[in-house]
Amino acid sequence: MRSYINQHQNQNLQVFLENFPYSEYLKTVAFTDFSIIQEHRFFVWQQFQEGDGFLYYLADNFLNQYPVTLNQLHDKISIGEAYLNPLKTLGNPSQPNLEGNPNFKRNTDEAYHIIGYYILSKVAEKIEEGHRNKNFNINDKTNISYLDRLKDKKVFVSFEESSGQKIIKNIQQGRFDYLWNRLILKTQPILCKAGIFIWILIGVLVVLMFTEIWGIVKVFLFLISIMLLILKLSINCNTTPKNTVSTTPSFKQIPFRSFYPISQTENLVDIYQLKDNSGNVIGHSIWMKRPHIKADYFSFSPTQKFQSLKANKNIILATSGGYTTNNSGDVKPDGFTVENGDLRNAVLLHDRQGLALFSNTGVRAINLKSNIRLPNGNTLESPFNSLLAYSKLLKWCKDNKATVFQTHLLAYGDSILISPSKAPPQQRERRLLALFSDKNGNVIHSIFDITSPYDLALITQEIFNIIASRGLKVEGILNLDTGAYNILNIFDENGSLLTDVIGPVNVSSATNLVVYYK
Repeated sequence: MRSYINQHQNQNLQVFLENFPYSEYLKTVAFTDFSIIQEHRFFVWQQFQEGDGFLYYLADNFLNQYPVTLNQLHDKISIGEAYLNPLKTLGNPSQPNLEGNPNFKRNTDEAYHIIGYYILSKVAEKIEEGHRNKNFNINDKTNISYLDRLKDKKVFVSFEESSGQKIIKNIQQGRFDYLWNRLILKTQPILCKAGIFIWILIGVLVVLMFTEIWGIVKVFLFLISIMLLILKLSINCNTTPKNTVSTTPSFKQIPFRSFYPISQTENLVDIYQLKDNSGNVIGHSIWMKRPHIKADYFSFSPTQKFQSLKANKNIILATSGGYTTNNSGDVKPDGFTVENGDLRNAVLLHDRQGLALFSNTGVRAINLKSNIRLPNGNTLESPFNSLLAYSKLLKWCKDNKATVFQTHLLAYGDSILISPSKAPPQQRERRLLALFSDKNGNVIHSIFDITSPYDLALITQEIFNIIASRGLKVEGILNLDTGAYNILNIFDENGSLLTDVIGPVNVSSATNLVVYYK
């Protein structure tokens, strides 16, 4: 370290950080030798008045040189834990104490903690990938211990529940209508394509009922024929949504309810029925004018915070926001989540490019795959690019007591991001948060609650077209959770809950909530 700096005294900080021989350094200095690393960090700070960058570049190079693999999870978790352990990160007491130096402003441990979270989030990513590829058994005792260690450090691995688990959960919640709708959605493509063959099959099965065959087989065939008949009659193949792209909305918004008038023609809250081109009601949209209507996001004790806010403010709307991960019965926010500067989940998921940012200046959508424009006008590099960029985002959230949650970003900067050819084809109910503005810069938020089954790309296109048809600019469209925690509550001016626009899950089951209030 000293030799390199002495030989390159004309380098500025950025040139030094980009050209320092980290690979050679890691051959002689263990990545967890905090005493030496802390001494060298201090030496870099003495030269450039900035030492954290050295740690971040060193960690990035370490992970590039020794990437996380499934066969050495214990070692990588141990390294992450070591970086999160304050007793280790301070190093030998005889080494320079950066906090004791009046010219050094930063917390000694902070950079180490950020590195620890980043390493463990990479471990979580690798485990998720292994689980998808059936290379990581979540019931294995050793793997369970890995998950527990990650959970202990606010790193929550996201496992998609199996169909069987989802069925059991919905049966426990008594959501039999939901299960029936799911059954219809799953069988709809097959039954619609089969057409006349379904009726022929039913006829054959009915005929077989009157032949001399084994009794239990008769019963089974009878039940199959009845099930097929009921399913066939439940499905209207002529109205199956098609993934077509058009600049003219085919959905219509019909005025339904309005609250909090501000003039004879304007209200702070307008609710519309959404109808498809056949005139069927397929959901509602709730339009709210900012900054008169405020918003917040709760990921820690959401129900209690909601009730507390409801006792002091006029609640307008509460909905499930970010996705939820269920890790061995421990329900937590899925993806990168910070509430009022407090880190709730450190894992930055690379398959979700959206961040919903709640700060004292309002709510905005952030595109994680590009440079991030902060409320104060400054920009940050995409946290997907490096640990250094990730550290700056996390530090900004902590310093500004910001609240964020990660989700899918469907449209941004007046452009649609989701591609119909690449989007998931599943048809199901949807809920999206749309942020848009008029020519004068006035901001409006809208929750589009689609209770009929549609694919995500089509719904995004329709919402985009509805907003554009009014001459408004789309700032962002974000996907909200409508899975097992499908919560939507809307309240009128008297605080009464609307029962005709409501989600199927009670707010008491919330794992996180987006709340709008006045």
